Amino acid sequence: MTVIRASVVPRLLRACVLAGGASRRMGADKALLPHPRGGTWIDNTVAMARALGLQVLVLSGHPRHREHLASRFPDLLVLPEPWPPAGPLQAFAAVFSARVDEAWLVLPIDLPYLTSPALDTLLVAWREQEHAALVAHDGERQQPLLGIYPGMAGSHAALERQLGRGCHRWHDWLDLIPHRSFFLPPEQLLNANHPADLAALTDGEF
Repeated sequence: MTVIRASVVPRLLRACVLAGGASRRMGADKALLPHPRGGTWIDNTVAMARALGLQVLVLSGHPRHREHLASRFPDLLVLPEPWPPAGPLQAFAAVFSARVDEAWLVLPIDLPYLTSPALDTLLVAWREQEHAALVAHDGERQQPLLGIYPGMAGSHAALERQLGRGCHRWHDWLDLIPHRSFFLPPEQLLNANHPADLAALTDGEF
């Protein structure tokens, strides 16, 4: 991993909610599924990001997401992405830049056990070294779709080169940029991808 000198430029942190997946394994649009806390999965993710005091942007190619969110968060910015989706890294490339004065908290909508206190600890840890990305880790592997990514010329150039080669794996990009891992309890990082996962939530295992 490349070692760089910490930047002294204060960074504006914003939140990017990834909601453009096709939900093929679930068989239904995950973003609009009822959430055990009330509302939908996308509602809960947006609300958690807003509770941190961040400006929130949603990336999605689903027109129904824009319609749904407009009635609940009228001032929320929803940026369309190509359909069919080319993957979360391609979507994130639409907002990630080389600007050293900004950073993005990336949040997927399919972590139903994720809580606001967990995000608070992630932000506090990132503020200690804002020059490097901070990626969630469950004790066994990194979960790069939950993390904070600061703008940086080298990171932006690496992303463009990788996508230009047709490689859309987030882990491959992560190997090219300065980053740290941050442990979160595994249950906070459980993905809900299949109907059985949804059944576990509705059966009271939430």
